[in-house]
Amino acid sequence: MSWYSPNMAAAASSSRSHPGPATAPSPSDLSSGGQIPLGSAALDVPPTPTNVKNLTPNTCLAIVEFKDLLRQHRQVDDTITTRLNRHLARSRDQGYLSSPSLLSSSSPLSASNAADLGQSTYSTVPEQACAQFWKELLDVWKGREDVVRYCIGVADQARGPRPSGTESKLDADYTPTPTQARWGRGEDQSEFLTRQMRNELAVESIIRKRSLEAFKSRCRFFQPSPPPGPEGDRERAMWLGRDTPAAVASAAGVSRP
Repeated sequence: MSWYSPNMAAAASSSRSHPGPATAPSPSDLSSGGQIPLGSAALDVPPTPTNVKNLTPNTCLAIVEFKDLLRQHRQVDDTITTRLNRHLARSRDQGYLSSPSLLSSSSPLSASNAADLGQSTYSTVPEQACAQFWKELLDVWKGREDVVRYCIGVADQARGPRPSGTESKLDADYTPTPTQARWGRGEDQSEFLTRQMRNELAVESIIRKRSLEAFKSRCRFFQPSPPPGPEGDRERAMWLGRDTPAAVASAAGVSRP
């Protein structure tokens, strides 16, 4: 599964061939519907599936579109149990069973000559299929988390700095804009969006744990081999059912690559 859409891949290639200083977009650019350029120092556009429209700041600022995009991303998790069960059924049909005991032979047993045909209860998804399933899940989980974190950054940029009450009181000619005036009346739209998106990080954690439980129940002997470094730490956290360091930072409002 490729996580880069054709348009993004072309744009990313172009940005690599013409390197230059990047500038962060202003809140006015975002609020007026402007798009953050690829390679921005403030917000790098995360990879998206080829079957989902390109992710832009406008998508993040429209909560309905944002939730619809996540719904499409989550289809893999919605079907993981069904797909794993199909692999289990195929394994049983082909006569390959995994030994139910650690004291027994670790090699596959054939139902045609096994003394205890009840061992079919312990059939598991083949190791190669488990590895492929895990890679697919990991790519989807990372992609969704990157989308949510990216949109949290977009909402933060759109909000901009909160006006200082002390400075405004010292300026007799100060007249707050409609957006600034909302700070005194309650939560503005960008605050609402940021809160909604941070809630989605918690939803992601719940969805991953559900899928992880289904995966481990059918791939009981599979163990991933995370690489060293931050990406390995991220995979390890997902395998253990924990929040990733990047997600924890985003939920706390801390910028982290």
